[in-house]
Amino acid sequence: MIKKLLTVAAAALFCVSANAGYAQLKPPPGWSPGGYAPAANDASFGRIIFSPNGPTATVGGQAVKMPAAYRLAANAPRIAAAAIFANPYVRVGAAIATWLGVAKVAYDIGSGSWISTAPNPETSCNLSGGDQSAYESWLGSLGGNGAYDVAHRVTPWKKIVNDKCQFGATQLARQWHGSDRSTDQVFVQKPMSDHSGPARPLTKEEFERILAPDISTPGSPQMPENVPQELPQPTPLPIEQPSPWINPDPGANPQHRPRFVPTGDPQPNPNYDPNAPISPENQPWYQPGVRIVPSPTVSEPWRVDYQPVARPQPTKDPATQPENEPGTKPEDQTEQPDLCEKNPGIVACENGEINDVGLPPIPMLYERKYPEGLTGIWNQKSQQIKQSSTFTLAEQLMPTTLTAGACPSWVIPLNFASWASYGEYNVAPPCWIWDVAKTIIIISALMLARSLIFGG
Repeated sequence: MIKKLLTVAAAALFCVSANAGYAQLKPPPGWSPGGYAPAANDASFGRIIFSPNGPTATVGGQAVKMPAAYRLAANAPRIAAAAIFANPYVRVGAAIATWLGVAKVAYDIGSGSWISTAPNPETSCNLSGGDQSAYESWLGSLGGNGAYDVAHRVTPWKKIVNDKCQFGATQLARQWHGSDRSTDQVFVQKPMSDHSGPARPLTKEEFERILAPDISTPGSPQMPENVPQELPQPTPLPIEQPSPWINPDPGANPQHRPRFVPTGDPQPNPNYDPNAPISPENQPWYQPGVRIVPSPTVSEPWRVDYQPVARPQPTKDPATQPENEPGTKPEDQTEQPDLCEKNPGIVACENGEINDVGLPPIPMLYERKYPEGLTGIWNQKSQQIKQSSTFTLAEQLMPTTLTAGACPSWVIPLNFASWASYGEYNVAPPCWIWDVAKTIIIISALMLARSLIFGG
């Protein structure tokens, strides 16, 4: 019964001291709905941006930083290219310089404009009469089929890829169910006819199209991973779902992870059984804290669930720092086989009769000083208590000249002279006062005697 009461009391005290339920974390710097401005200390893994400066959670008065991860949208390279075009000074960044070099784009300080150092497809890529006729015939053969409606557009193009001229076309069609589909096809690839074309200035649209083409083809420049961190601060880049992730592992496959925040010193575990084997659930101590479980929605991307928990642990050492916990198990993950399924031949899993063995004798852990308890103590000490001077204090204070059963009578004579005789006057207090005084003195004497004999 006492064990249950301790458990209930500990749980009640813990629930009062911790917040529970959903809460909105404080958004991190650089966040805006649908966008994020990467910081210099962020890490990139392809299109995944991992930021250690994530949202802030408040638990028990302490602020806890939660990392965050974001997936850049497909049009993020185009936004980055526009930011580079408007801020040429960022071209000195290592990742941006690599991106510009692959795209063969440079900044002309003299003219104050961006230029292309690559050969111009309009002057370096030409087809002869027979090849031109075959190309035009091929363009005329492109069209829709049963999966498309009559709305169909074919856009011819020629570009230079890996120092070769490519001639092809882009087909844009609308499917019956309403979605657009765009495909890129190459008709022929030829060597360039002219390598000495002059550098030409680029418009903003051309600059963006060169760095971030709409349709990725072999040889087209890809935005390096660290370009977002070298853009002017802040440059919001679009992100897409599922994003953001709260407290994920760094890497290309982020997932939400819970986080445990301690809220006090470890306490004795009222459910600990010293006679049972030590296990993750059977520990002598528990660390009170709050588990922060990410529970975001599309409209509330920074929502978390505060769950008060008491985590068992083997020592009294306090957990002072927040700790990450494993994420939830995927739904499609199957349960692991138990010990006997994996090792059917071991002795512990053999079929046979089990013989119960008696427990060894329990050694004497301590010797009781008073084997008979309070009754034995009273029998031993009662005479000593009665013989103490303190116990007889009440009798010593009471008048000794009174007959049994009579209250003391204190009479004051008021006869001063033969001519001034006023009789006698009784000033004694009521009789019940003596009963009360006797009771108080006896109780005080017993308490003092107990302290003198037993100590404390």
